Amino acid sequence: IVLRDITQYKRLEKIRTDFVANVSHEFKTPLAAIQGYSETLLDWGLGEPNISRKYVEKIIKQSQQLENLVSDLLQLAKIERLQNIKLIAFDPNPIIMDVINEYSQIARSKNINLTTGLNSDHAQILGDPEMFRSIMANLIDNAIKYTHNGGKVRVYSQINGNHEVFSVEDTGSGIPQKEQGRIFERFYRVDKARSRSIGGTGLGLSIVKNLSELQNAQVWVRSQENEGSCFSVKFRLADLPKMAK
Repeated sequence: IVLRDITQYKRLEKIRTDFVANVSHEFKTPLAAIQGYSETLLDWGLGEPNISRKYVEKIIKQSQQLENLVSDLLQLAKIERLQNIKLIAFDPNPIIMDVINEYSQIARSKNINLTTGLNSDHAQILGDPEMFRSIMANLIDNAIKYTHNGGKVRVYSQINGNHEVFSVEDTGSGIPQKEQGRIFERFYRVDKARSRSIGGTGLGLSIVKNLSELQNAQVWVRSQENEGSCFSVKFRLADLPKMAK
């Protein structure tokens, strides 16, 4: 028992150490960029409006990256503290359409064709509406981020037995087979440089996985390198009340 406790302690300590190291690294990158741009601005950019604007825009972008990172860290910490949540029956389609409306402008700015193919039976699923919304928002955001200009993102759902499966499919760069097993880990990125350049925090898919597990849902990915990815999450259908005779 003592040996098992020591092994467990060492494992948890390594997780904690790795987490602190990852967080420190994620903060260091945008902070170093902000410092560098600020120093350049002070040295020779203040008297040149065009140069000043260029570097201020870069500083704002890196600041937004920090804000996104802090927001995702706080959300993930909150999620990991949760244990038992109350699952209720709700119609997922209006939530999905609301999220799609929020991201439609971002998709248009990249000339991405964002389409839907939702199940029209108005089936209800068991879950938490806000958590479900966060899952779909993260998956759609991720798909748009990693899809090149002029690409396609499709959001669709289908009934599969006692479950409904929601999928977000894109024509992005795809994920190598050897990377797919780690894609839901905190801070894991397939392409770190590209992820940071487009504002990724490395936490979105980890949030999706944690939120799915809290709702007894399953999430997985199918992907082909250079062809695109499809992230799917499966929720149990709610038992519909029997009609009174």
